[in-house]
Amino acid sequence: GSDAIEKAVSRGQCLYKISSYTSYPMHDFYRCHTCNTTDRNAICVNCIKKCHQGHDVEFIRHDRFFCDCGAGTLSNPCTLAGE
Repeated sequence: GSDAIEKAVSRGQCLYKISSYTSYPMHDFYRCHTCNTTDRNAICVNCIKKCHQGHDVEFIRHDRFFCDCGAGTLSNPCTLAGE
């Protein structure tokens, strides 16, 4: 639920840890143009701050999604995935 999402965000975890491919959490959805392996990558707030620091990033909207960074679909490995 949303409590688990907020806990993960406050701990600095990647939201993919919670959602996996099954349940998409509702949260701030960002895109990284630097790591644009697809035109539709979705990245959570913690990965945007940490894994994509200094990249060309854009806030898209508050929506349901799973984090492509944590899922390992982007060219750069997720630095939060192991935490």
